[in-house]
Amino acid sequence: TWWRSSTWLAQRGYWLGMWWRDRSSVPVSDLQFSSISCCLMSSKENRHQDLIIILDTNILLSHLEFVKKIKACGLGVFGFPNILIPWVVLQELDSLKNGKFSNHVVNKAIPAVNFIYTCLKSQEPRFWGQSMQQASQKICGLSAENNDDRVLHCCVQYQSLFPGVPVILCTNDKNLCSKALLSGVKAVSKADLVSEADKSKQDMIQWQKSAYCVPVEELDPNSRVTEEKAREATVSGSALASSVSAIEGVLRGALCAILEAEMKEAFGDLWLEIVYIKPPWSLSDLLQCFKKHWIAVFGSIVSRNLLHSVEFLSDSLCKGRTVDSCSMKQVVQEAHALLHGFSSRSGYNSVLLEAVAALKQLQPDTSQGGNGTRSLQPGDTETLMAVEHSLSEPHSSHADIWAVFENIWINACQISSAVLGALQVPLDPQGTGGPGEKLASPDEAFSCLQKLLAAVKGLLDSFQRVLASDSGFEDVSVLHAFITTSEIASMKPRFTAQELFECLSRQEYREKLKVGWGQLVELSINLEQCRTTVCTQA
Repeated sequence: TWWRSSTWLAQRGYWLGMWWRDRSSVPVSDLQFSSISCCLMSSKENRHQDLIIILDTNILLSHLEFVKKIKACGLGVFGFPNILIPWVVLQELDSLKNGKFSNHVVNKAIPAVNFIYTCLKSQEPRFWGQSMQQASQKICGLSAENNDDRVLHCCVQYQSLFPGVPVILCTNDKNLCSKALLSGVKAVSKADLVSEADKSKQDMIQWQKSAYCVPVEELDPNSRVTEEKAREATVSGSALASSVSAIEGVLRGALCAILEAEMKEAFGDLWLEIVYIKPPWSLSDLLQCFKKHWIAVFGSIVSRNLLHSVEFLSDSLCKGRTVDSCSMKQVVQEAHALLHGFSSRSGYNSVLLEAVAALKQLQPDTSQGGNGTRSLQPGDTETLMAVEHSLSEPHSSHADIWAVFENIWINACQISSAVLGALQVPLDPQGTGGPGEKLASPDEAFSCLQKLLAAVKGLLDSFQRVLASDSGFEDVSVLHAFITTSEIASMKPRFTAQELFECLSRQEYREKLKVGWGQLVELSINLEQCRTTVCTQA
């Protein structure tokens, strides 16, 4: 019930809309984190993965992108930790998502709920959740009086389930941190977790050099090779995670400037009303906006092939996937190609120049090592753009596509002329139809009228979806499917949905489509009037 949820949330400081925790960092002593590092390093096998991070609600609300980055790229020298969501946190998110809170809170809770569901559904090996049965168990006689206690209960429970494995509570709630420290649970804020992971890098490297110092005669040569590879993998993983984070920051800054400038150019003062996701934007938000507004805004000002770069970057950086060294090279290439494409239009107050320069500095870092890859060379961009230019379709293909639409219009006018003639209504209301075929009887004509009207309305709906400011490839696919299956098109299309999408990305063809939509509206009105007249006379 709603009152129970309100009381329950009030126990954790959410009362009167104060749902957020104090974001101030909680000091963490070096001794505290050194004990984490020592415990983390104590296991020979998979030592960089033996870490459990328990997330509080405020971390998932305020730092969801950070959580996604840990899952996809790891946490610096600590490698890929196991992420655990307490049962009570799931309950809180559910209440925030469905409760009577501001849209700001709801808009933060819903992505967190979706992210957790996706990870659990796909059975991500390092993403865990506390079950209801576990949450109901009592440990050491502890009784949970409020939700802070329930989070601590989860921490203590997993300390018991995994003895010797460090369990860290990540929360921005200072009071909960104090409770955790007094209860023997290591607790840190998000900022401290990041800084300590970076600070421990040198300690980890130093430890790796000395941790297995045993007499040479006792050391198995194969073991030495394995340890060396493990050390290299740890350092390489840390560098890769840093590179991914840097590229995301560069892209976010550049795409933010591009999106705002081009939306203002296209829609003026109304751009904030029209943009798919309102600012402030994360990188995922920006790439979604680019995909949604591609036809209406971006497809007519840059090469249409750059949409593939947008989709690749979205899939690689915003879907929680792990980015390895091989895919990292392509991420840099696609990011460079995307920014280079927009740089030919505007400098966006030098933002793009700075972003491209930053990407060039990151290129050597993303292709180091003996894996056979090479860094992106200056000539690669010209080659990429040359290939893109060579893939541009000749104008005849656009003409072939448009011929199908003209064929549909001619057929619609001819059929309507035949129908109206059989029903003894004035012929050719559009003035464009030629002599249509003769219909045997008024009944046959009325049946044909019904079919034609349904086809015209379906075509109008498809046109309207494509012409909308937030239309995308899915909308064009619906139009392609309609003209492929509809009887109104005697000339069946030989082009794909992708080719139709590329054609309608050009402004000149969008203008033609608007004209066609207006003509179909007039035809639809005339056909509706005809049907009304026939039904009245019957």
